Amino acid sequence: MSLKQSRPNPAEEQSEVNLTEDQEGAEAVAKEDQVQTDFSEEELADEPMLTDSEAPGIHEELAESKDRLLRLAAEYDNYRKRTIREKEELARYASASLMEKLLPVLDTIERGVLFNEKTESLESVKEGLIKIHKQLFDILNKEGLDTIAEAGEPFDVNLHMAVMQETSDQYPDQTVMQVFEKGYRLKDKILRHAKVKDSTEG
Repeated sequence: MSLKQSRPNPAEEQSEVNLTEDQEGAEAVAKEDQVQTDFSEEELADEPMLTDSEAPGIHEELAESKDRLLRLAAEYDNYRKRTIREKEELARYASASLMEKLLPVLDTIERGVLFNEKTESLESVKEGLIKIHKQLFDILNKEGLDTIAEAGEPFDVNLHMAVMQETSDQYPDQTVMQVFEKGYRLKDKILRHAKVKDSTEG
């Protein structure tokens, strides 16, 4: 009796090969997932974590920072209000120093009025006016006030206002010939332009 040697079924062999490949692929994917999972856990392990003993300290620091910010805001608000009050007071009494310097001029005028009531001399009145004018201008000049325009100086549109023009053989073209009303400037600021007559070519 002869025994027939069984032959492997090609379909079964192919199935086993496919099964083996699927198992290997699944194992590879599982390993990748495991590596990715392990890597993520390592990253998380590196993150600083607050312990139960550290948490109260953090809360205290936050409370102190908040308190400092509130104090700073209150100090700034007080500073702002104080600055506003100082500016208002400065604007209100900005002329106090000048007024104090002008008091002697006021006294001189008052004495001049009383003296002129007892005299009929026009010369004394003239001298009194000249004295008062000089005293007043000297005070204002020390504060930075100065006059603009004198006959013979070049005409300047930044300083002069020509209310009349006239041809002249005595003055060059564009020269102040006559001052009708003096101009004034306070340091570098023009307070009033001088009203003048300037020369023009004939």
